[in-house]
Amino acid sequence: MQTIKTALCSFGMSGWVFHAPFINANKGFELYGVWERSKNLAQGKYPSIKTFRDLDVMLADAAKFKDERLYDRILADVPCSASGIVRRHVDIKWLRREADIVSFVQQQSAILQHLWHLLAKGGKLLYVTCSIFVEENQQQIDHFLRENADATQLPILLTNDFANNITIQDGQLIPNHHHDGFFYALLQKT
Repeated sequence: MQTIKTALCSFGMSGWVFHAPFINANKGFELYGVWERSKNLAQGKYPSIKTFRDLDVMLADAAKFKDERLYDRILADVPCSASGIVRRHVDIKWLRREADIVSFVQQQSAILQHLWHLLAKGGKLLYVTCSIFVEENQQQIDHFLRENADATQLPILLTNDFANNITIQDGQLIPNHHHDGFFYALLQKT
């Protein structure tokens, strides 16, 4: 079985952190985590992250970290406005400002460009936000595709079991009473 080198890049307490041990369960993945919340980790707020025996966690800025490896798969759970999770975190409506979106878009662009250079030819990168704002989502991807001729956006196919109670428009999961709003874009390096 071929080993698939996979980088899981996150900027908050994302679900991948908790699913990582299960992703690797006899599926041939070699997992590396890049987690930007190093203060929280260093202060022991999330001690379980260090205990994943199959996950090599790197505390670094995903827009700048150095790595000799090329990855076959990258999950980029980028910082965003969190506008898609307002249902569960109502304070977001009062904490976010218009200028925050501009800042997030710039951070996302820098991270996406940097991670792209770490992706092997033929590799896939999944770009994820918990935002419903197009500037952080498809506009970001469209800009990236114009700047990177070796990038192709692939369709994300859902099984019938998963598609129940979900409305998707251009990669955007529209929030409802069953789930939060998210955006996913699957990119492949050609």
